[in-house]
Amino acid sequence: MTPERYARVTELFKAASDRDPHARDVFLAHACAGDEELRRELEAMLDADAQSGGLLETPLDQVAADFLEDEDATPKHASLRGMLGPYRIEGLLGAGGMGEVYRAHDSKLDRDVALKTLPREFASHPDRLARFRREARLLAALNHPNIAAIYGIEESEGTTYLVLELVEGQALSGPLPVNHVLDYACQLTEALEAAHAHGIVHRDLKPGNIKVTPQGRLKVLDFGLAKALLSGSGEKPDLTQQSAATPMESAAGQLAGTPAYMSPEQARGGMVDQRTDIWAFGCVLYEMLTGKRPFGADTLSGTVGAVLESVPDWAALPAKTPPKVKTLIRRCLDKDAGRRPQEIQEVRSILEQALRRSRSPVAAITAPFRDVLSGAMRMWAVVAVIASLCASAVVYQQVRSGGTPSIRSIAVLPLKNLARDPEQDLLARGFTELLTTELGRTMPIRVTSPISARSFRDSNQPLAATARQLSVDALVEGSIARSGDRVRVTVQLIQAASGNQLWAETYDRNVTDVMLLQEELARAIAHEIKAGVLPAPRTPAARVNRDAFESYLRARHFLDQRTEVDIRKAMDWYQKAIDADPAYAAPYAGLADCYNQLGTNIIGARSPRETRSLAAATARRALEIDPNLAEAHAALAYCDLYDWNWTAAEQGFLRAIQANPNYAPAHLWFAHYLTARRQFDRALQEVRLARDLDPLSPVIRTQVGWLLGFAGRHEEAIQIFRDVLESNPNYQWALWRLGSAQVTIHDYTSAIATLEKAVQSSNRNPSQLGALGRAYGLAGRRRDADRVLDELLALSRQRYVSPRSIEAAYEGVGDLDKAFEWLEKCYQERANTMIWLNVEAQDSPLYADPRFHDLVRRMGLN
Repeated sequence: MTPERYARVTELFKAASDRDPHARDVFLAHACAGDEELRRELEAMLDADAQSGGLLETPLDQVAADFLEDEDATPKHASLRGMLGPYRIEGLLGAGGMGEVYRAHDSKLDRDVALKTLPREFASHPDRLARFRREARLLAALNHPNIAAIYGIEESEGTTYLVLELVEGQALSGPLPVNHVLDYACQLTEALEAAHAHGIVHRDLKPGNIKVTPQGRLKVLDFGLAKALLSGSGEKPDLTQQSAATPMESAAGQLAGTPAYMSPEQARGGMVDQRTDIWAFGCVLYEMLTGKRPFGADTLSGTVGAVLESVPDWAALPAKTPPKVKTLIRRCLDKDAGRRPQEIQEVRSILEQALRRSRSPVAAITAPFRDVLSGAMRMWAVVAVIASLCASAVVYQQVRSGGTPSIRSIAVLPLKNLARDPEQDLLARGFTELLTTELGRTMPIRVTSPISARSFRDSNQPLAATARQLSVDALVEGSIARSGDRVRVTVQLIQAASGNQLWAETYDRNVTDVMLLQEELARAIAHEIKAGVLPAPRTPAARVNRDAFESYLRARHFLDQRTEVDIRKAMDWYQKAIDADPAYAAPYAGLADCYNQLGTNIIGARSPRETRSLAAATARRALEIDPNLAEAHAALAYCDLYDWNWTAAEQGFLRAIQANPNYAPAHLWFAHYLTARRQFDRALQEVRLARDLDPLSPVIRTQVGWLLGFAGRHEEAIQIFRDVLESNPNYQWALWRLGSAQVTIHDYTSAIATLEKAVQSSNRNPSQLGALGRAYGLAGRRRDADRVLDELLALSRQRYVSPRSIEAAYEGVGDLDKAFEWLEKCYQERANTMIWLNVEAQDSPLYADPRFHDLVRRMGLN
């Protein structure tokens, strides 16, 4: 729309709104004589004003801009040619009322970019120029792989322009296969989550502002209408209190969105927040599945009316659309913003679960799995599929008979110790963790890890705030007390949003029945929230010896500390539990975890080849007692992974996930397997599932960044490491990974400073020393590198040091012969870090050497 027509429409709208209905019709007939499109536009604006009653509180200039922009309208533009500053214009990519976008080549950095310029007719308009600069600031606040990046804002020859990432690919369109839709939708939620986390609402989300690259990466473009959403205090608003958010105000001439994707509150000129983006997301998701808009009409007024009054054609959704996704779309497109998902994280969680199920080998044997399954395993998989389908039908019937569950995620808060005996703190903590595990095995919903929930043990904040931090719909809280051989447990189920108690019960049991009680509690909670019961095979709970149970709880406490001293204490307590009750499976699985941890690079206390054989033996013993114990399957698969038994490792992780889909370590270690096999997209899905199950764990958050780095997304990985270190400044693993990432991008000064801190905080751990020696060598500080190398060699004569640490130091100083000598030692003892060889050495001089590829071949990684 040209400034002249915009001014004309605004003037007529003001004049018409001041007249009574009869006089208004006469006025419009006279003012719009010969221009029916103008009259339809004005009538649509006036209709919306009358319906809402709230538009009168919004500047009329904004109302006109909000309702009169046609997404396909294109003003007349004078295309740029030649050079604009250091950029060579190569062609016009698109143009609209908000700007012109050109393909250009950056002559300074030798790269292709996109330039977004303000239309010449608006170049002197102060409000348009201010908004253009605001767009640059908002984009600069976002750094996410699913959002097109901004490189800067510049001015040349009187033209102000944004320098943007050039996104190659096609605009998002439908209909698409359901699995593609789920993939793209998950990526889109991640982009929106990043924006919303910075208090930024897009306000114009639509397929035309979304591109899919040839590699399948989705990119959100055009934040020209985005706004920073603030409460009166300057903080991100609490959406549970609608009045807390300040309505977004737009300058005259600013568009508030594209009509077909506007939310009802946008169309009425009401408050706009992230729920508006969730509405638009629902529109896009519907269109991807059906190939048509949910609210379409031939005219602007018809489209606005459909948004306000009509419902989509739900029958148009493909039959293969998962039921939970259909329900999600209905919720996203609820005309009452209060009934939509309140945060995009909830949307992402539902879609990721649906995507994972669509790719699950239990739901369907997909091509990647067929490639690695042996003939015998294929037969097992087919049988599993048939069994799963039969069991799933039972679960579906259970859920259906009780209605759609409103609770899709839950966390168990630490039970309070009602006894005044500090010794019973251990019982309270242990029972909380075991109940969480049992819920995860029982219900087909997300159950947050006890490690994250533990952070709220002494919290006095409202339960709704705790639920938001854990991203759950419901909380279980209660108390426990023991008197002699009797235990009394009181629990209640709380709906997070309302704070209402949904259910409560008190149980008195003998201590030996504690395992039976966990199962009884889990099934009672599943029944109350109508979640159904998972179809995974289960071993019936059994009574457990009191001394064995208490020893097991003590062992879990020490294992969680993740230091060499504490792990050895945990091993002692696990052994005591086994001695007290040799038929108790869980301590064997715990002992296997201890052995595996002793062989990691962080602990590095014993050779992993030695610890791995012990771990595998104890995990197998656990499975002899309980063939359905997820922790034992995962521990054994961990051993197979680092022993390069690739097929057995994959099968083991899948069995662990089937036994307990909420066991975060299984997803995390399966992500390790997928990364080693260079299946980066699936690896990131699994590690994010682990993060969702344990959202506050610095271990898992660091691993998300680590695997992103292996996938080549170094800047994003570095930001995650910094986020972890903000709350855990001396966390040695995050320091180590941050320093290694900084080496990868050749920021040696920062890398050395980070790794020196890692070495100090880890009490000179050999792995961190090796990384520091490599950084010294690559930075040209040969004397410092040699000093570290001497320290590592001397240390290796006193205790176990992974040969990979010494290899790294030799690689840094360029002594490749020595590096390969130590790599061969790594191969012989199957050092843990060898599984990363083919993903972390891509930029190393080792990669060009035939000896490297021979190692990869012998490991079965080629």
